[in-house]
Amino acid sequence: MEQLLAGLAERRITMSIFHYIQAGISFAAFFSACILLIQPQLSKYQRWKPAFWTLAGILLFQAGLLLTGQEALLFTLLPVSAYLPMILCFHFLSAMSFFQTCIAWVVGFLIRFILEFLCKTLSTYSVIAFRSFGMPGWQFHILVIVIQLFTAVGLVLIVFYRIRKPFHHYTKGMEKLWITLLLPCLLAFLLLSYFFNSLVNPTVLILTLLISLSLFFILAQILILTVSLGETRKAEQAAQWKLEMLRRDYHSIQQKIELNRVYRHDMRHHLAALDEMLQRNDNEDAKQYILDLKEKLVGLTRPTWCRNTAVNAVLGAYIEQAQEKNCQVSTHISIPADLPFDETDLCVVIANALENAVHACQKLPEGPHTIQLEMDLTRNQRLTISVSNPCPQPVTFDSDGFPAVPPRKGHGLGLRSIRTVADKYGGLFRCQWEAGSFSLQVVLFPPARELPVHPASRPKRAAAVITGLLFCLVLVNSSPGLASALEAVPVLGPVIHVMDWRSYFSGWGDSELAVSQPKLAGEGLTSEASSSLQEANSQIEAFVSQMEKQFLWYASRKYNGYTSIDMDYSVLRDDSALFILRFYAVINAGGSVEYSRYVVWDKAAARILTLKDLFLPEANYIFPISREIKAQMSEQINAGKGAYFLPGGIWREEDCFQAIDADQDFYIDSNNHLVIAFEAYTVAPGSMGNPEFVIPASCLGGLLAEPSLLK
Repeated sequence: MEQLLAGLAERRITMSIFHYIQAGISFAAFFSACILLIQPQLSKYQRWKPAFWTLAGILLFQAGLLLTGQEALLFTLLPVSAYLPMILCFHFLSAMSFFQTCIAWVVGFLIRFILEFLCKTLSTYSVIAFRSFGMPGWQFHILVIVIQLFTAVGLVLIVFYRIRKPFHHYTKGMEKLWITLLLPCLLAFLLLSYFFNSLVNPTVLILTLLISLSLFFILAQILILTVSLGETRKAEQAAQWKLEMLRRDYHSIQQKIELNRVYRHDMRHHLAALDEMLQRNDNEDAKQYILDLKEKLVGLTRPTWCRNTAVNAVLGAYIEQAQEKNCQVSTHISIPADLPFDETDLCVVIANALENAVHACQKLPEGPHTIQLEMDLTRNQRLTISVSNPCPQPVTFDSDGFPAVPPRKGHGLGLRSIRTVADKYGGLFRCQWEAGSFSLQVVLFPPARELPVHPASRPKRAAAVITGLLFCLVLVNSSPGLASALEAVPVLGPVIHVMDWRSYFSGWGDSELAVSQPKLAGEGLTSEASSSLQEANSQIEAFVSQMEKQFLWYASRKYNGYTSIDMDYSVLRDDSALFILRFYAVINAGGSVEYSRYVVWDKAAARILTLKDLFLPEANYIFPISREIKAQMSEQINAGKGAYFLPGGIWREEDCFQAIDADQDFYIDSNNHLVIAFEAYTVAPGSMGNPEFVIPASCLGGLLAEPSLLK
């Protein structure tokens, strides 16, 4: 008998294991997404200690609930016992603000909702199809877990490749605009949290899954577009700054041209003075006069650093500033007029590098300081830029390669702008201190050539048709009343029936059919006993199939609200004579309806009993049992304790109870009395539930088989 009970619980244990795995995958995806988005404030080794101990505490708490048999409580408390401690740990580890960290874990929760809704949707719309092909339940759940795992990996990879960098740029560059992103994320989180445990309608469930996916991709696109907009604004500012540099260079040239005109006008006076000196043989004074004129004319010459106009303008402006602050700039520049890079980006790198070098030299003691600038374009179109300046104090660097200095407003933005340009071209960025010199090296790789865009191979008309069909599909399944009305149209009806998802599938419980189906088994049985056990299992399978069909009827468009079914079993009797199993199903559709089946196992005969097995062959047991049941019904009606479908009342004749079936459902209670069981609505209104009638053995005198199990 222990093996028999173990067989009854086997399916329940298997279902629990799959639920644990699904919950673990969802939590792992949540954890991974948050880790990728949050910028920690601790070092690499310090940050893992709080995370490790938090995870250990969560696992120990779940294990405690599991060992104490609180399985239902375990899943109910997951948001509080697992996700909440992890969120608090993320806030502790995060170097971002409170609200920015909230956005990170809301994104993680959004991924969790997508995975959970996906599992519910797959269970809702696929379990019947798999059952129709005879696939075991465990294979179906493995398929669901595999799909969930691949989806989780895909979503985490999207966070890593598409959301992580834009999110970090957003949190760094737009600290005051966090509310524009947090508010919709928080509202989506609250809405999905509400629907997470309340959705049972299959159509609303799949629409909610699509909405969750849409929110996830919309959030990713918002981050990408926001960062792109910020980069566009920075590019505009850089362009304006470039124009300002060119304007200053233009004014400088204009001033020198004006001075040149003045010197040209005064040239005849200078020549006259020289002629006078030479006539007096005053060669030394004439030579000194010529040197003075030459020195003045040198200031009128505009230096050319390279062939590129924009780069030359920036170099001229910042080298001139350096010279004004007693800093000499030694240059080695070898670049052509045309470069494979955006000139604005080059100006950003050169200007910020020279400006930082000049500021560093100003902090040093008085004296001329030399800044080294090298620019070279290699044969493979790679541009190398190197700027070095004196720095007697050693410099330490953080994990990102920037100088580790106390944070100050506006400090470090120049190097970060240079790093952004290097990342844009997939290049290299390096700061280094060595032997009293600070150097910055940047290498820019040429952008890949864009492939020519070919026109779409599919015509726009086909895309419009597909879009229209998808719209009709969603409209039909989101409007049950409309679907029912259209199905009544003679020609259009079959088409609508095909498009209606509910024609094929249904929801099961809270998005799935909760079945605890026993599997009767035993060892050392005779062939007749084994055959009897197979018959019992067949009866159970038939009952499950009947309940599925009944559930489909309730879940169809006739009942568009909450519809669920819970199927379970209980051991009604287990003694030396009999083993009686009650298998029942409760369907909830507005109200609740219960169906049941009894399996009676005769231990002495090692077989499953039917009602006729209790009586002699050819005995007419239907009439006396039916007569006794009618008498009990009349007695209860007269006493005001019940209502039954008996002739002579308000019920139609064809609805009234006439007699029991030959294979009527029954069981034998602990007093060895025969109990006849009816399903709801068969012999009485639904308010009477599942009527049962105890049949005294005195009503069956001379009909019982010997030895009899009834008393």
